[in-house]
Parts: sequence; C-alpha cells; structure tokens
Amino acid sequence: MENKIGPDKVSRLVKKLFKECIAIRIRLINRLVTNEFDRELEKHGITTSQVSILGYLLLIQGGSPSEICKGLQIEKSTVSRNLARLKERGWIIAAESRNDRSKRVTVTKAGIQTFERMFPSWEKALNKTKGMLGTSNVKLLNKITKKLGFEC
Repeated sequence: MENKIGPDKVSRLVKKLFKECIAIRIRLINRLVTNEFDRELEKHGITTSQVSILGYLLLIQGGSPSEICKGLQIEKSTVSRNLARLKERGWIIAAESRNDRSKRVTVTKAGIQTFERMFPSWEKALNKTKGMLGTSNVKLLNKITKKLGFEC
C-alpha cells in the first residue's frame, strides 16, 4: 500500500521543519559564520577548521588525532584531512608516541607564527560575526556552549 500524503499536509510539515528544526538553524548559522571567518583567514592560507585544530593543539600542548576529535567534536576524516594540510605547510609535526601506536601532533614554530599572524584577521571576523548575531545572542551562545561542557 502506498503512503499518500496530501500536498497541504506536506506543506505544513515542511513549514514546521524549517520553522522549528534546531539542526537546520544551527547549520545555517554555522555556514554564515564559517564563511565570514574563512574569507578573513584566506589571505593567511588557513581555514576556520584548521585554526580551531591549531589553536586546540596549542591549548593542550600537543595531542593525538583522537584527542582532537574528542575535544573539538570533529569527525576523524575531517581531522585527518586538516592535519595533512597543516603538516604540508610545516605548521605541525606528528611523531609516533612511545606509549602506543598513535601519533602525537605538536605545533611547530612556523605554526605558532602563522597563528600569531592570522590572529588580527580572526579578530576582524569575530567582530563582524558578533555584529551580525548581536551581543545578547553571542552571550547566549557562550552560555549554551558552557552548559554543554565546551569551555576553554
């Protein structure tokens, strides 16, 4: 038996989806914000994803790819791809760990210099996105991420 849904019901469901779906709304905001940061960071040859990984490695003073995945809630394939690009540019090094077979990734001097050089562009993007979102919404976003356990 075929499941027949009338066009009016489909229309209502679609409107509800786009009006209420948290996942869709967050993904839209994510794309807008990421695009703004990527535009500013492009001149430094680095992306928002790469900056977050580089910054996280600096924060934890080096770590394994699995630690990066867990700490930043990023998929393994995304971390691997970005680590490869960071390594190609000489911004990180990966060495075998003595304790296990995983790699320990650390930021090189060139990586630290890139991080310092790109920071004014990152701040420019931050200020633009704060203006786009509004101060009260940024504070709310910080409150939400803190509630979810993501605080540096």
